[in-house]
Amino acid sequence: MNNRNSMKKQKDMKGFRKLLFGLMLIVGFGIQGNAQTEVRSGTYIPLETTTHLNSKFVTTGQTIDLRVKIDVYVNDKIIFPTGSMAKGKIVRVQKAKGVGKGGFLEIQPESIIVDGQIVPLSGSSMMREGENRSGLAWGLSIGGCLFIGPLSFFSLFIKGKDVEFPKGTSLDAVVVKTFVVE
Repeated sequence: MNNRNSMKKQKDMKGFRKLLFGLMLIVGFGIQGNAQTEVRSGTYIPLETTTHLNSKFVTTGQTIDLRVKIDVYVNDKIIFPTGSMAKGKIVRVQKAKGVGKGGFLEIQPESIIVDGQIVPLSGSSMMREGENRSGLAWGLSIGGCLFIGPLSFFSLFIKGKDVEFPKGTSLDAVVVKTFVVE
């Protein structure tokens, strides 16, 4: 009888050890899987525009959608996956004007959300100017005055070109301050 109790206790201990070992594995992997990664200030993020932008149709201060162009790794962990959405802003814009003056458009990265955190971004703003035709407008105006007279005034209605950023235009950004992700 004593032998049977002893064998039963050994069986129970074996089961308990297996359970304990299993729990240790689960807890061990859980801790390892939740290791924190520090993303340092200055981490480079390649972005691109998600829509076509035109100086004729946007306004200063308008928020624009950007997306991560390629995976960004920190310590062999993808922190910013391809396609992650980011926000940017129209910093300056001017539509093309008469007398041949071209428009201009300037955009800048603002932020991205990672692990539930809004991460501020910085980077050199992207600026383009439209074709300036003021030389042509003034030349036609002065030349027209000499040869055609009052009809030369129509040359003042020559417009410059608006600026366009096609969908997929590249924009460089960097993380402003260090943060931690799970």
